[in-house]
Amino acid sequence: MPTKKTGHPVKKTKKQIAMQRQLTVLGVVVVIFLIIFGAGAIWGKSRASAVKPEKIAEALKGAGQLAAVEYSYTAMPHYSDQNEFYGWSDAASVGTFTISYNGAIKFYSDTSNLTKEKVKIEGKKVTVTIPQVTVGSHEIDESSVSVFDTDDKDFRAISLTDFSGFCADRKEADVNTAAERGVITDAQTKITDLVKLVVGQMGKFDSVEVAFE
Repeated sequence: MPTKKTGHPVKKTKKQIAMQRQLTVLGVVVVIFLIIFGAGAIWGKSRASAVKPEKIAEALKGAGQLAAVEYSYTAMPHYSDQNEFYGWSDAASVGTFTISYNGAIKFYSDTSNLTKEKVKIEGKKVTVTIPQVTVGSHEIDESSVSVFDTDDKDFRAISLTDFSGFCADRKEADVNTAAERGVITDAQTKITDLVKLVVGQMGKFDSVEVAFE
């Protein structure tokens, strides 16, 4: 014979009711967290995917100039047995001598013509390929050219009638010296940091890489 149901619900204890409420609250919190987390992930992904390569390329066209590194220097090359020294008439009679002059070099990556083909977006990773750091300008101060006077133990100004020839011969050596002192590396670091900053502000990217070509 089947057991007869009374129709009355089983009365829960206070402890069971409290536990049920805690589980309900915990469940609501978990659901809210999942909604927020999911929405944030979708928003971040949509924000990153909304940024197009052409927009990034356009934003970076002025970055090269902004990140340029100015290198000021004083060079003191030594010479000997110079019968003709760029038009300085006393070179033959001096024998061995030291020249001093001041110069300034600007190193930068020319991003002015950056195109969308140089920007690669893979999910939330961006790789930007920019030109190698090169010399933007290089000036030698003609008025600073001087020779060390062994009698006076000081430098005195001299005039070079072929100053352009002197500059053409000296500039490569000065650029090499700057490179040895890490100036080009500093310029690469500066433009890399700026590119990462600019691109990072444009979208929720997990990674921004910079390559030089």
